[in-house]
Amino acid sequence: RQSSIAMPDPAGEEGIYYLFTMEEAEFDSRGPIPGQPLGRGLSYFIIDMNLNGGLGGVRLADQRVYVPAYEALDATPMADGSGYWVVCHTNDPDDAKFIVTPLTAAGVGSPVEYPVSRVLGKIEISPNGLLLLNDDKLYAFDNESGAIASDPTDIPGISTQAASFTPDSRYL
Repeated sequence: RQSSIAMPDPAGEEGIYYLFTMEEAEFDSRGPIPGQPLGRGLSYFIIDMNLNGGLGGVRLADQRVYVPAYEALDATPMADGSGYWVVCHTNDPDDAKFIVTPLTAAGVGSPVEYPVSRVLGKIEISPNGLLLLNDDKLYAFDNESGAIASDPTDIPGISTQAASFTPDSRYL
């Protein structure tokens, strides 16, 4: 599964990148973690490659976006090219939802929840940003608004751990 993803600063600042990270589902396998009962969830860092003589460094560290969220992460450019949609899920059978967070020149925006019947494992967004695959369900994704359709197409028997879209997004 994908635990991190990075993209250049939508504001266009040279050498600046946003790094999004995810908590693993087994984060507390050795017992509770003080101060993080639900883990770190979706978090971000701002990486500045201009620091340390061009070797880079962290400008802003470990900013929580959404907790709890575990082990599923993908991103796609916004339709107008102004930023990115960062998508994760709760990995919770009792409270299944996708979380979509905008990243624009203004920075990381507020996450929006999209309740669904089930989420599980890896998220795969098509290269054209119009489809989202999770478990054995294919959702329409609106890369203008970041909305995820609530009426997915079932694709029984598919393994989302191995499935991917063709580069032209025509086939899964």
